[in-house]
Amino acid sequence: MTLAQYYAYLNTTYPNDAIKRGELAGMAYRFGLYQTEGFPATTARNQAQFGKRAERAGAMNESSNIGGLT
Repeated sequence: MTLAQYYAYLNTTYPNDAIKRGELAGMAYRFGLYQTEGFPATTARNQAQFGKRAERAGAMNESSNIGGLT
């Protein structure tokens, strides 16, 4: 899934939950930044979910979606 597809997914899945949407969009944004800096997708995904963000993504059942970003 590309970043644009993921952002569209967030807007349709969480239209009334700005907190979840913002948190997940932030992780996706960080993923994009790491890729822009030249890091491979695996490293970018790991860094985007580093620390507490991974726990929050897991609690929202979004780990696999973030893990599928390309």
